[in-house]
Amino acid sequence: RYALSSCSKKAIETNDFELWIEKCLAQHGMNVAEVSNISRDDFAVVDKIETEQTLVYFKAGNSLEARITAELADNFPDLVPRVLGCDFSKDWLLTESGGQRLSEEADLSLWLVAARKLGEFHRQSTKEQILSIGCPEFPFEALLQEFRSFLGQRGWLDYWDIDRKLKLALQFALPRLEVAHQNILSLGIPETCCHGDSQPMNALSGKCGITWFDWREAAIAHPLTDIGWMLSWLLPKRPELVIRPTRSILAQLYRAYCVGYGMEHSSGLEANIDDAILVAMLHRVIAYHEKYYSWSGTKPYYVTYYLKRIVKITNRACIQPQTSANSRTDG
Repeated sequence: RYALSSCSKKAIETNDFELWIEKCLAQHGMNVAEVSNISRDDFAVVDKIETEQTLVYFKAGNSLEARITAELADNFPDLVPRVLGCDFSKDWLLTESGGQRLSEEADLSLWLVAARKLGEFHRQSTKEQILSIGCPEFPFEALLQEFRSFLGQRGWLDYWDIDRKLKLALQFALPRLEVAHQNILSLGIPETCCHGDSQPMNALSGKCGITWFDWREAAIAHPLTDIGWMLSWLLPKRPELVIRPTRSILAQLYRAYCVGYGMEHSSGLEANIDDAILVAMLHRVIAYHEKYYSWSGTKPYYVTYYLKRIVKITNRACIQPQTSANSRTDG
């Protein structure tokens, strides 16, 4: 009945696997009615479990997601779906359904709540809450230097199939990336616990409100890389979205995040939307490279894809070059 994760190095026999889930559910007065597999790849396996009371989801991976989600559930119970069980040693996580994915919602107010909630979390969280778990840390000040080093390593570029044309395009985009990095750095916002993959498919809307899930990319990073990542996800044309993002919607989401973080009265915040998008994508390139350069499974081409996105976005009307977003004067 249950799909075993090929990615889990500590997977146990199927009968123990089933018994663990059934035992967790029994502790909450639930019984398994039907099980169906949602996804299975080198990263994780996800099963949907129907009970008489509610839907439940089981995830087995090879990251720190179970431990991180449990930690967040203890400190921020309204941020994540209700946790029904977890096994840290195997990265097994059992949660109650949080509802429908935000990406499937047409109500903009729900998106604004998700952005605001992300800001509230960043304002209240600390490094220490996940640093002790073993999550990676990405010092924002070093981001540009790490990217320059990346461009200078022929072996890395070859591994990600980055040809001469793309490398030249990235070098051409580097001055704009430097400005974005400096603009965000000058805000003086401290690094904290970040989701790492805060795109609308990882937020849920249900009876308990908006929750965020899939914390396997969680890390210590600059908080604006989270909201920037959420906004960057909306820039490509996505036919599956029921909401049609515009520049105005991007601004509203960014403003909602700033309200949650407590920056709504800061001057010049709107100027940082484009910068947040660019540094978020740059951050994810570095993070994905570090995580998957020595990956033993099927090689994901996240790095190559988002480098191409950076080149494309820097040439779009949405992202206009600026000498300094935080030192503009009228006239």
